Amino acid sequence: MVFPQPPNEAERPAALHKLEILDTPPSPAIDRICRIAQQLFDVPMVHVTLADAHRYYFKAKHGGSAATEVPRDHAFCNYTILHDEVFVVPDALTNQSFAQNPHVMGPPYIRFYAGAPLTIRPGVRVGALCISDVKPRSSALIR
Repeated sequence: MVFPQPPNEAERPAALHKLEILDTPPSPAIDRICRIAQQLFDVPMVHVTLADAHRYYFKAKHGGSAATEVPRDHAFCNYTILHDEVFVVPDALTNQSFAQNPHVMGPPYIRFYAGAPLTIRPGVRVGALCISDVKPRSSALIR
């Protein structure tokens, strides 16, 4: 799968590595944010992801698989880090960009996705806070 990349892709992972938070132990504060988001939006899956060059590392997560990372090839967050706004996919199964994604066609069977970019300075988005569901939803529910 080919995924879009931000125009500053060379700068973005370098900025992430300077933070020295990849592959670090869980953070109780970030875990708490995930639990709050899960309750607030009533979704089965919440993730805080960090976009390395070839993978998304889960800094925190609730629900979904036991994986600690996913290849960038299959991550919805690739689209989230392109913009400063929340990126929403109301029904991944009917979305041309995601219908054949292995995370839609197989476990965890994502249908709804919303991601807010994690921005460390203007234009430099290093990851996302993501909520997902196994059923489609209206994008109006999260705006």
